[in-house]
Amino acid sequence: MERLRQLNIFQKTVLIVMVIMTVSFAAAYHRAVSREGVRYRGALLVRQEQNWITTYSGRIGGDGACFRVSGSTVEFIWGDRTYGPYVIREDPAAETADADWGELSRGIEITCADDILFRGSAVITSDVCFLYAEADPASGTAEAPWAFPVTVTSGGERTAPDMETIVRLVYDPVLTHRGEWGAWLAGALICCLSSLSVIFSEELFRLRLSFLIRDAQGAEPSDIQIAGRYFSWCVMPLIALTVFVLGLR
Repeated sequence: MERLRQLNIFQKTVLIVMVIMTVSFAAAYHRAVSREGVRYRGALLVRQEQNWITTYSGRIGGDGACFRVSGSTVEFIWGDRTYGPYVIREDPAAETADADWGELSRGIEITCADDILFRGSAVITSDVCFLYAEADPASGTAEAPWAFPVTVTSGGERTAPDMETIVRLVYDPVLTHRGEWGAWLAGALICCLSSLSVIFSEELFRLRLSFLIRDAQGAEPSDIQIAGRYFSWCVMPLIALTVFVLGLR
């Protein structure tokens, strides 16, 4: 405590700022990590469950966006537009021969109102979600030999969710969150090291000199060396702040 009392106003201010910053970002990271959701069009839509309905809500392009999932039904609201509800019905007869993934493949049909938007096989794993469309009877081809997501358009704008997203939300949504505790630990470590350099500046100065000269205890720092200390005490908290902020993205 006596050592802390001997610090000047600038040094005490730097220490207080770093303590406040570390504690504040710890609370921010805890809140961010606990708010899981799905990534959609560059935004994180946070998951909530209530009355057997799961919602994923957030903001996309400045407008509110929300997926409402109830059983095998998905509805998407973006701004003043509502898309769906899309209904997924499992149908083994819709499976295609190309989707030879064993139990990972299932035949499905996706409808909206009276329109069939997709019919074929869905292959869902933790990493990928492939849709194999059923052959078009009018084309005469046997089956579609490729996997692709089907996108619904409205009014010439590609704003409705693609079929891959709808299938994912019903069967196996990939949850993620903002914030990585590793980034917070890195920022906290920078603050800790910077605090030690503030509190033990003289001791660290003489420790470095002890490897270069004989009488390190009798040496006095120059004005340039003292100015370098103050510069580092300003820069290190800024570096820590940058690490904290980037880790939340």
